[in-house]
Amino acid sequence: EQFLKAIDIVLVAVSEHIERFAALAREMAATETRESRRDELLTIAENCDLIAHQPPQTFWQALQLCYFIQLILQIESNGHSVSFGRMDQYLYPYYRRDVELNQTLDREHAIELLHSCWLKLLEVNKIRSGSHSKASAGSPLYQNVTIGGQNLVDGQPMDAVNPLSYAILESCGRLRSTQPNLSVRYHAGMSNDFLDACVQVIRCGFGMPAFNNDEIVIPEFIKLGIEPQDAYDYAAIGCIETAVGGKWGYRCTGMSFINFARVMLAALEGGRDATSGKVFLP
Repeated sequence: EQFLKAIDIVLVAVSEHIERFAALAREMAATETRESRRDELLTIAENCDLIAHQPPQTFWQALQLCYFIQLILQIESNGHSVSFGRMDQYLYPYYRRDVELNQTLDREHAIELLHSCWLKLLEVNKIRSGSHSKASAGSPLYQNVTIGGQNLVDGQPMDAVNPLSYAILESCGRLRSTQPNLSVRYHAGMSNDFLDACVQVIRCGFGMPAFNNDEIVIPEFIKLGIEPQDAYDYAAIGCIETAVGGKWGYRCTGMSFINFARVMLAALEGGRDATSGKVFLP
């Protein structure tokens, strides 16, 4: 009972927090002289009013809600590596309806909205040591967005790449910012067209996207006892760690740093770890 009361308090607080942004947008619109910007601010206000209490109806509203959830999690937890999961999957129904079916939003505007979201992620920051900032190319919080991969449909793996996957990839390639961390789930059935698009973004020189290999990750999840349907829904968190959003991914990974010298020593010792005596290499 106490837990449910706590949830109710949090939900009311979140709604009120979002409503403040609606009020601020209207206040800014009242003094804005540029018509296009005034209309934009009024749309922001309407979007915030709606998502404060109801499910989003448009791509803009859905993306706005994603950002608010991210912001609130960061405020509450002083979070690190709080990640978005498979954004191209759960936002695609909104994108498809607005851009492809109703044509109430064009692709270029959708990319602009993604850029706005990515720029807001850069405002989430922590003061770190100089050595950490140098090693991490700044002070990123490793807010990961995963695209691509596969979905399990009627027991069969199906390529999950969709038009929003391309739009997210292109938006990151244009902006070239340190946030979000962009990860692509690679698999053997991925189209050459999407793989080429990924390579073109990598050539921009800002270190993204990273790749997670479905051919390795999914079988390993299943070995751990994770249901296949969930294993096919995994996403990257933080740097390169993997998890099933909301279901599995509770271990400490330490940014997946690997002691390569220890691995090499074990290889020279017939696969046996010199410290523990455990055999972990074939």
